[in-house]
Amino acid sequence: MIQKRKSHHSEIALIREFKTSETSIEMLSELGAHSYGIGRKIVKGKVTNKFALRIYVAKKQPIKYLKSKEKVPKKIPFFSRNENKDIEIVTDIIETPPAQFQPINPKDRTRPVPGGISIGNPHETGTIGGWVWDNDDDTIVMLSNDHVFGHTAGDCIMQPGPVEDEGTCVSDRIGEVKRGIARTNDPAHPNIVDCSIGEPDSSAIYDLRVLEIGPAVYAIAEPADDMLVEKYGRTTEHTYGEITDNDWAGYVSGRPFADCFRVDNRAPSLDWSAGGDSGSLVFSQDFLPNTEIKPVVGLHFAGGGTHGIECKIQNVFSQLNLATLCSGAFSAFLDSLFESESESVMSKDKETRLIALSAMALRTPKYYSPALFTGTDKKLYGKRGFYAGISRDVQSRILLSKRGRVVTNFVDSNRAMLLDLIARDGDVRRATVSALRPILAGAETTTDV
Repeated sequence: MIQKRKSHHSEIALIREFKTSETSIEMLSELGAHSYGIGRKIVKGKVTNKFALRIYVAKKQPIKYLKSKEKVPKKIPFFSRNENKDIEIVTDIIETPPAQFQPINPKDRTRPVPGGISIGNPHETGTIGGWVWDNDDDTIVMLSNDHVFGHTAGDCIMQPGPVEDEGTCVSDRIGEVKRGIARTNDPAHPNIVDCSIGEPDSSAIYDLRVLEIGPAVYAIAEPADDMLVEKYGRTTEHTYGEITDNDWAGYVSGRPFADCFRVDNRAPSLDWSAGGDSGSLVFSQDFLPNTEIKPVVGLHFAGGGTHGIECKIQNVFSQLNLATLCSGAFSAFLDSLFESESESVMSKDKETRLIALSAMALRTPKYYSPALFTGTDKKLYGKRGFYAGISRDVQSRILLSKRGRVVTNFVDSNRAMLLDLIARDGDVRRATVSALRPILAGAETTTDV
């Protein structure tokens, strides 16, 4: 048995040497093979004990139809520099289709749940836009349309949605409606959004990206005329367009809307949207400088075919009190520094949460577990104290002064470095708390601060 192992190692080493040679590269390029490798030779359907150079082709052809240079010899002569002698490499032709990337089918049940796939309440199917930060309680929530989730707190959210995709609350529930903005029929007070958020049942549910586009939602930007945009929706999947009207107003299914924008399809897309795409996030096609992040500019809710009508993302965030994942995580991170009773003692759970918050604020598309960013998790974690939300309130007040804006802009632009230092270095963390606590000492409101 030991001798056989040595023999196999020698065979494999020789084939590897041949694969890297110029002879191999020239020969394989002429054979019409889509790939090649090393494995046991198959003879009449049975796996042998002999290792061979495996040449993978989409379809085996009868020898009479092949050109001479396309015929694969059963053995290939080869001079081995390592062995310093002529040898023969055994070949084996394997018929198999080329390997393909296997993208997620947006209509299938998928866990964890990225943006861009089928979702819904018990009566509607649409698209989950992506994951955002809820400023109300510092949790991660899913974003879609009011006409996809509804706005009744506690209603079931399932993935995939029920209509056509056959999702059920019994087996496919991922969370429940948290809140939404009810749409009106009053033309004197037109709707500016069609949006709703859902609370996931656990932090294992979320995948903080949108299919084929990237991390979301880590940045937002204002839509503008002529801006090139893209989205990923449950029905049309990845489509491309251009903002052709940044001040759209009108009626959608009898309901008045205003302060929205219109997108028309652009190459290579034949269409922009179709039924079931409602809830898709609309992204700028341009990355933020030195990042893999594309900013979100809108939330798709209507249209069809070659055009779509989108809510402006600033309106959505304002109406629902949302933030991007990194900015929300950054504020929550700073708040959490003051939750410990002692500056020098920190529990393992808190340290894990701080590191997870730091990773999110670094704007990296990773998964975080255990992150304690759902409502259910946070109830187990405990109630927030006075300092919950204080960093946001203080920052908004500091921004009122010129020097304050300089400071906050510096912090925002260097968020990654600052958080990495504070989260991973206990001495830096304790020094930060020690420096800031005297400033906050005795404060009962942010006005005092």
